[in-house]
Amino acid sequence: MCSEQYLPYLILDYTRSIADIYTAATRAAINVEQSLAIFSQIRPSKKGPKDLPSWVPDLRERRTYGQALGLSSPEGKRYFDASDHRRPHIVETSSPRRIGLRGIKLGQVTRTIDPQLFRISSLQDWDLSDDRFELSNWREIFRQGALRLNLPSSCIRTQDFFVGLSDDILFHRDEQLLPSIDKLLAIALRRTLTADAYPHPFRSRTPKQKWEAEFPDYAIWAMNGSSFEIPREVVLEHDLYIAQVLHKRSLYIVGQEPDDVFLCIASIDVRLGDWACILDGGDMPVILRPRTPCSSPQQDDEGQTWEFLCEAYLDGIMDGEVIYSAHTAATFILD
Repeated sequence: MCSEQYLPYLILDYTRSIADIYTAATRAAINVEQSLAIFSQIRPSKKGPKDLPSWVPDLRERRTYGQALGLSSPEGKRYFDASDHRRPHIVETSSPRRIGLRGIKLGQVTRTIDPQLFRISSLQDWDLSDDRFELSNWREIFRQGALRLNLPSSCIRTQDFFVGLSDDILFHRDEQLLPSIDKLLAIALRRTLTADAYPHPFRSRTPKQKWEAEFPDYAIWAMNGSSFEIPREVVLEHDLYIAQVLHKRSLYIVGQEPDDVFLCIASIDVRLGDWACILDGGDMPVILRPRTPCSSPQQDDEGQTWEFLCEAYLDGIMDGEVIYSAHTAATFILD
């Protein structure tokens, strides 16, 4: 924020509070960078300067919340694009402590799921006398987990059919023409619990160099042909990454049938009734809490203000898939 581009937004005034300075700096970052990437630095339950608005990060903290999820590179590049390359649409407000942003409502948080109900690491459930177990066993763990969590079938995204079919072709396990619903839910659950950062034989969101560094044991296994038996080290590496993703986070269901339903990972501070939204210019969906109850996507938000809680991973919409769908556009006044 030391470049000349920021000078019109930053005023040297030693009488201003830290909260006012951070608010001006955050607004400057949004205008100059034409992005909401700075929101990745907002930590839920933050203990920042007094009177800091919910949409303003504590700029004394260096490590971003997004990097903890593996969502950005050390150079700052982000691997998601939920708003499909849109730029922030800022709406003027009556108070400098507030910011108005255009976006869309995806749905309310309708269910909280304790990830501990699904114990990812199931090494103790299998015979590992040779420190390996069958790939089919690993898949069965996620299938049983999806059933145990009673995930709705509407969480399945279209892409899961292609992933399921490619898995069948690659590993020659299933003879059926189409993957079962149980298998598709297992795929969605596995992808969500890793925030889509875990590599796949046919598709990886992050560059090969990054995932090879992040998952060295998987890289060695894949280099040797990804046999039907998985080394113990690969499973432990995978479980450790999921534990990192779930640190101070939980699994949620957003929306309810017959509308769209999404698997979501977000802060443990999220509550039932909070809203998942996509703001123009945002790489990630966000969770917002209305200051007054808001129960319908079509409800008139005139006069409504929102508390910014956190960024979130919502499975299947991280690349702008819903921007042009029938979701309700709105102006969100954050304070």
